[in-house]
Amino acid sequence: MVNVWSLNKNNVLLQSQKNEKMIQRIQSLYLLLAMIILSTLFFFPVASFNLRGAEVMMEITGFAGDFEFTQITYWFPLLVVVNAVLILMLAFIIISFKDRKRQLKWCNLALLINVLFLIFLFFGMDLLSKKLEPDSVQAGNIVRYLWPTYMPVLSLLMILLAMRGVKNDEKRVRSSDRLR
Repeated sequence: MVNVWSLNKNNVLLQSQKNEKMIQRIQSLYLLLAMIILSTLFFFPVASFNLRGAEVMMEITGFAGDFEFTQITYWFPLLVVVNAVLILMLAFIIISFKDRKRQLKWCNLALLINVLFLIFLFFGMDLLSKKLEPDSVQAGNIVRYLWPTYMPVLSLLMILLAMRGVKNDEKRVRSSDRLR
């Protein structure tokens, strides 16, 4: 309930109560979009490898199908954990909308984790392509990055836009405090 003061026709001050719901700010929508974008990585393959004429799909959870390669299987759980932590962190940032300074600090941390996730993702696929075809001079040519591989770049952009929204809100609050 919110108390609302208003003047009637006779300039008498009246108090009324209204049920107002919190309207989410635009940065919450950006963070929600970043969460959705990052969660697509769990459902779609991120790369395909051309191994001696056969195409093998790679997801962040491992290889799709019955292909098994056990030399660097530690890489897949790391990708899954980092992606899940990032999604949970973005959810925490959304629900901590009342404390803008803390929200900004967590956005900075999410930005750093997102950049690390991108590095792990591309470095892991490059390392994997070299392990799968060690004799090939052009080992990098066997990997083909699919569209979900670039989703963390979009989530990076969404987090940056959310940070800009938080900073704008903080500026508005400071300017309104100055006017009082």
